[in-house]
Amino acid sequence: MAIGANAGVARRAGIAVKQRLVMVYVLIGDAAAVAGIVIAARLGFGSSNAAVGFEIDVIAAVVPGGTSLMGGKGTIAGTMLGALTIAVIGSGLILSHVSPFHTQIVIGLIILVAIRLNARAFARFAAPVSKS
Repeated sequence: MAIGANAGVARRAGIAVKQRLVMVYVLIGDAAAVAGIVIAARLGFGSSNAAVGFEIDVIAAVVPGGTSLMGGKGTIAGTMLGALTIAVIGSGLILSHVSPFHTQIVIGLIILVAIRLNARAFARFAAPVSKS
């Protein structure tokens, strides 16, 4: 989080920023490879555009889970709870025979509400700037 928020300050604090960034990119690459293998196993074939459209689901999982869109704050537990919440809402709408098109609208509204609450919380906890 320190590197994402302010790499210069992290560097001055003694964190090896370049090495950490390389490590993060390696971990992200590994996670993407595992995701590709899981999707290929699920579909039975590999395709470069098999996961197109999952972006909104990812945003819908992390934003209600408490990840700040204003910069570098989030938890794994919050993301897991957000993903679980969106999955339960999506499943409930499907079981209620709601159209998949309307399900996307509901998830979009949840994202908008979560962004609004996130922005309000960020504005409330942001340090006031003095004009002196």
